[in-house]
Amino acid sequence: MSTSTDHSAFPLKRHFYRRIVPMLVAFVVTLVVVSSLSARDVMKTIYLEQAQQRAGLVADGLHEHAPDAWAALLDNKLGDDIATSKNGRKLSTAIAREIESLGIVRIKVYDVSGRTLYSTEPGAVIGKLETQGEALRTAILDLKPALDVQNEPDGSTLYEVYVPIMDATGDLLAIFELYEKPEALNTLLGNAMITAALPSALLFAILVIGLFWMVSRAQADLNRHNARLRQLQDQLSSLVSDSAVAAAQQAGEGGELPVQRRVETIFYSDIRDFTSYSEANSPENVIGFLNEIMEIQIGAIRDAGGDVDKLIGDAVLARFDGSDAERLAMETASLIHQRISDADLPRRVGIGIFTGEVIAGAVGSAARHDYTVIGDTVNVAARLCTEAGTEETVVDLGTARRSQMEDLGDESKITVKGRDEPLVIYRRR
Repeated sequence: MSTSTDHSAFPLKRHFYRRIVPMLVAFVVTLVVVSSLSARDVMKTIYLEQAQQRAGLVADGLHEHAPDAWAALLDNKLGDDIATSKNGRKLSTAIAREIESLGIVRIKVYDVSGRTLYSTEPGAVIGKLETQGEALRTAILDLKPALDVQNEPDGSTLYEVYVPIMDATGDLLAIFELYEKPEALNTLLGNAMITAALPSALLFAILVIGLFWMVSRAQADLNRHNARLRQLQDQLSSLVSDSAVAAAQQAGEGGELPVQRRVETIFYSDIRDFTSYSEANSPENVIGFLNEIMEIQIGAIRDAGGDVDKLIGDAVLARFDGSDAERLAMETASLIHQRISDADLPRRVGIGIFTGEVIAGAVGSAARHDYTVIGDTVNVAARLCTEAGTEETVVDLGTARRSQMEDLGDESKITVKGRDEPLVIYRRR
């Protein structure tokens, strides 16, 4: 009779890896992404503010070193002869000096309507009205610097920063388009993203290490307590029958143990002349002998699929069920007699076997009870055991016939208390 069940400790560590860690990773990744995007926006804003400062420096330099040319440009009086006119050449020289000192690749100047006034870009059309470009419109309409990307013919990339140039009263004078290499902004963005991601990554690492340590300790405690619980359960299981364990598992938490009426073959054995042996030997020898003879009987019963219901002093009450219960019980009895004889123990047993209806259930009080079988069948089996001699098995007629075993021994009749008719038995040695 198998009563095995899964008593593994709760897999806290496995659930931690499968559920908690992925959620933590998702949280940290989200945090890093949001932080990086926020940092990216902040760095972009800072870069545009710096670009506005650079554009202001260019405008101030032009106003200082070429005021007439700068004023003529704003008034759109230079026209197409920038390269040939005196003011045009002076303006170009001043612009070249300013953008070189600030690391600007090239520059365009637009009027408030978006018309090109000046450009260091080869082939640029002076006087052309730019109708495309969201960044330029943002600079003109919102009076805020805006960023765009320019792909060069050689495959390189430049950032186009459109910066509004204001006069002292806050009116728009012109728009500067600064062409700048992307390294500066990319470095800012990269540093910002690393700065934003690093604390989150470190926090995540510390958190995971701390949680792993806590979960590992908790799992170790669970495993230790579960091992102790399994050990205690194994010890308790050895003190009760397999049927009692199965009934407890079937009842579940807070449930009542089941009560059943069924037909079983009852095996009852008793050590012959045990009292005289116990009186003549030391307690240690008595217990040692009793354990040895019980080991033989319990092992044989369990190997045959039977269930030891209880040990009553030097007696054993066992149960067999199923279609071949009678045969198994009788074969077990013969095997027990043989093994005890082979072990040359100082005492032998007598065995009674009877098949009939029993009631299985918990008997006792809420504080202390046994899950056992009761009924006339148990009483008759005990009576047959009393009738059996040393190394003898007494079995009733019905059990003997259903066992289909040969050499049943001598047939006789006995009177059993509570029964009107004598009971036909066989004495099998």
